[in-house]
Amino acid sequence: MSPRKIRADLLSEADELIMNGEMIRAVRYIREGMLCGLSDALEMIDFRSQELEEINESWRQSRLAYRQTLTPEHWRTHALASLDALPSPPLAIEALWDGDTTGWYLDLNAILPGASREHPRFTAVGLVRMAGPSWHMAEVALDIARIAQERWKIALYLPSREPSIDDPRWWDSHST
Repeated sequence: MSPRKIRADLLSEADELIMNGEMIRAVRYIREGMLCGLSDALEMIDFRSQELEEINESWRQSRLAYRQTLTPEHWRTHALASLDALPSPPLAIEALWDGDTTGWYLDLNAILPGASREHPRFTAVGLVRMAGPSWHMAEVALDIARIAQERWKIALYLPSREPSIDDPRWWDSHST
């Protein structure tokens, strides 16, 4: 069964939302405009995104550039540069899963002392957001944590190697 196509009168707005990376709004727009369910809307958005890669050079180039950020080497390089730029040694390295309509992410953060909007005593500084094949994400987190452990004698907080949204933050599981 081939995916249903988006109606012609909805294409312009759908294309704009897709190319601006507003996937949740695009899905909602298609669900409401096509009077369909979530899975059908997701399928149509995915199919249209693939069509756009074939017919729109700027979209094709942006997708290619994005795909190049989905590699373990890119994640390592970015995380190490962020680690080197920290203003002070972290208390821990935290790796927590998150996700959206495009898939799972593993956010690698350095936990620093000092109040933030998220916690009265700690601040999470993002090192890298990894998206793509999840089996590589935990490996990269472990590599970066090993380097941080060698530098500062700190631990990695990775409550789950598999995607999960129910894990507590580092500061909720440690009495420091």
